[in-house]
Amino acid sequence: MTEALGAGPTAEAVTAVALHDVPHTAFTDQQATAYRHHHQAVDLLKAADALDRYRLPIQRWWPDPARLRRPVPGWAPPLAHDLVVHSEQTRLDGATDHQALRQALDAVLPAQK
Repeated sequence: MTEALGAGPTAEAVTAVALHDVPHTAFTDQQATAYRHHHQAVDLLKAADALDRYRLPIQRWWPDPARLRRPVPGWAPPLAHDLVVHSEQTRLDGATDHQALRQALDAVLPAQK
């Protein structure tokens, strides 16, 4: 992996990027070994990545509709925001990823009849 990125990145940086979105419980044996060697960098990037989620409602983080080939319905951005907020809170309250998404969908979308 380091060879593909060139001589510049350190093993620590490569490990942090590779593991930043992998849950600790899903690490392979090789990933767990890499984490033990570079845990500070991985944890720092994991924390920074998690904090970025709270910046999603900032307008500049949303796609620029002028660059899209199809119009975005006016209801789509508020729906996406509500799904992010509901699923994140539910996940923080202890739900699994699947449960958090299901509960967010149930809370945000009208019941199908």
